[in-house]
Amino acid sequence: MNTDFLYEQYLKHLERMLDFSYFDFICHLDLVKKFGRQPPRSFDKKFDEILSKIRYKNLAVEFNTSGYDHPVKEAYPSLRLLKKCSSLGIPITLGSDAHKPESVGRYYDRAFSMLCTAGCRYLAVFTKRKRHAVPIKIEDH
Repeated sequence: MNTDFLYEQYLKHLERMLDFSYFDFICHLDLVKKFGRQPPRSFDKKFDEILSKIRYKNLAVEFNTSGYDHPVKEAYPSLRLLKKCSSLGIPITLGSDAHKPESVGRYYDRAFSMLCTAGCRYLAVFTKRKRHAVPIKIEDH
């Protein structure tokens, strides 16, 4: 299947999902890249529109490390998108898609390094759907 078509469809549904208020954060912004299909630069504007909508709705974005276990060998979202989130003031939460106990927190060493590189200084954490900011100790990473 054509990569442009896949991203077009994925982002269309992601944007449609943002019309609802069922969630507190958005995951897998660039999941289509999972099997090596990086987003073409022609989709930068669409990603910007989606990030603007996420910011407007005061949602967080999940930085998910599970991509390191897939052919893409990269977290979701990419460093480029993570930097955009940071510059827009979109809160970031952290996940590892752990489907078994030993996978909880895998690759978090890489994650903290990338978060700091992107300019993120806080992690969004949730208690009963209430978001709180926890500082990232930069000197530790």
